[in-house]
Amino acid sequence: AKNNADSMIYQTRKLMEDNKDKIQESEKNEIEVAMASLEEDIKTDDVQRIKLGIENLQKSMYSFSQRIYQTQAQDQVYQQAADQAQRAASGMGGVPPGGMGGVPPGDMGETGAGGASYKSEKKEEKDKKKVVDVDWDED
Repeated sequence: AKNNADSMIYQTRKLMEDNKDKIQESEKNEIEVAMASLEEDIKTDDVQRIKLGIENLQKSMYSFSQRIYQTQAQDQVYQQAADQAQRAASGMGGVPPGGMGGVPPGDMGETGAGGASYKSEKKEEKDKKKVVDVDWDED
């Protein structure tokens, strides 16, 4: 229980330090009081008291940590949208790597193992109707 408590205090301090600009003063005070109380609980060697102290610190961290994770999730969504917009502006048009744009291999006339065609029946019917023979002469 002592190791868990020490770890919880360390992680809490690190989270607070890494997110100084996001923590509200009231949250900071509540968390610091809970950490100080847990540090005192550790000194008592009373396992039940330490567990209650850990639970109290977790409760005091709840709203702060929830807001941080929501902010991180929103930031990730915004970053993904910005990346897509940048790809579109640079001419990639949001096409995934490989340049196929989500077209299944069968629609491109590729074959699998043993020469089995992945073309759909509709695609084959369409191909039968449109036959174009073009010779390219390059000089």
